[in-house]
Amino acid sequence: MLETMDIRKIVSAELERQGRSVYWLAKAVEKHMSNTTVYEFVKGEKQVTAANLGYVLDALGIKLTPGADPGASTRKPARN
Repeated sequence: MLETMDIRKIVSAELERQGRSVYWLAKAVEKHMSNTTVYEFVKGEKQVTAANLGYVLDALGIKLTPGADPGASTRKPARN
């Protein structure tokens, strides 16, 4: 089972891989979460609900699959 800290690391790594910023992520989920909440979550200062985490993962194209190989990737390719 992944812990919140692991999810944050995944989110941060995916932002970097895609060449995107936390600002971009905050704008991508602004209908569901405040910018402050996004920044505080990524910095490790705040936890988010499962629903809000879902919005973050969707914005980044990350899918959690129970029982999946942790090394397998179902992410969208990074933008050019």
